[in-house]
Amino acid sequence: MRVAAIHRLYGYLDFTAELESTLVIPVATELARTRAGFAVPDEMCRDAFKIVTDEAYHAQFSDDLIHQLGARTDLPHHRRTPAFFSTLALLEEQLDPAMRTLCPMSFAICSETLISSILTALPQDTRLLPAIRKSVRDHAQDEGRHNAYFRDVLHRFLPGLTSHQRRVVGQLLPRAILAFLQPDFALIQLGLVSAGLSPAQAAEVVVDCYPEEEVRESCRRSASVTLRFTVATPRAFPPLARQ
Repeated sequence: MRVAAIHRLYGYLDFTAELESTLVIPVATELARTRAGFAVPDEMCRDAFKIVTDEAYHAQFSDDLIHQLGARTDLPHHRRTPAFFSTLALLEEQLDPAMRTLCPMSFAICSETLISSILTALPQDTRLLPAIRKSVRDHAQDEGRHNAYFRDVLHRFLPGLTSHQRRVVGQLLPRAILAFLQPDFALIQLGLVSAGLSPAQAAEVVVDCYPEEEVRESCRRSASVTLRFTVATPRAFPPLARQ
């Protein structure tokens, strides 16, 4: 299953580069330049610029590791849009146009306050290249600081919302949490097919290895902090998107 594992690693690195460059950096820049739409102390503005720097480096080292991985293996990297990005775009499109301005900040707060087991598991995996383990370990340390920062941002963001806006954010969050935390099933199946399984066999393996309720419970555990500090309640998550 070496081929499938390498495809998963490519997917994780793509996820990181896409998340940081297209979502977190733009929001952190708005915070740094006092354009977030709510009051932010000067010190937090300066810290937001530090987050921009951190996240740009996370995106850069992820892209660099993709190229290193390709050079050390015989498996080419086929760039693809991570599933979370398409899901968030669809969530935004489904909102009333007047509510769409809430999405970037809501999604960034969501992503930065989630606790991903990947960041703690990968540095301990001795099968990985030392450069990958070190990069992920450094990333995890940065994200610990970002988590605290965006929890503070959340407490400044919510009071300025109307009751209707708060309900919209509350309805968005469970779906956004799943978008960030659930496995990228299409990518996993692609890796399995590349390893020699038929599409039908790959789909069956994914269903067997990722039972819906186990995935949803894992997402609930990882999202406990986010849910605790938001207007969302730990309501039942929507069904998993397996395509």
